[in-house]
Amino acid sequence: MKITYNFWLDLTIRVLSAILNVVSPSIRKLLAEFVQDLYQKAKETPNPWDDFFVKLLAGLLGVELKEQ
Repeated sequence: MKITYNFWLDLTIRVLSAILNVVSPSIRKLLAEFVQDLYQKAKETPNPWDDFFVKLLAGLLGVELKEQ
């Protein structure tokens, strides 16, 4: 069996999804606030990879980013 990048990405997404389903609502809320704050800070930098990384992280964690 050949283990590929897609395998690890799929596994990571599944594990994060499973964990997020059992994490308490207060922790999920704090995580969402942290990612949202991180997104605002990333937009202030000139590096487009900062934006990409935070959007990827938000997608993996199921956090909806809001424009402010």
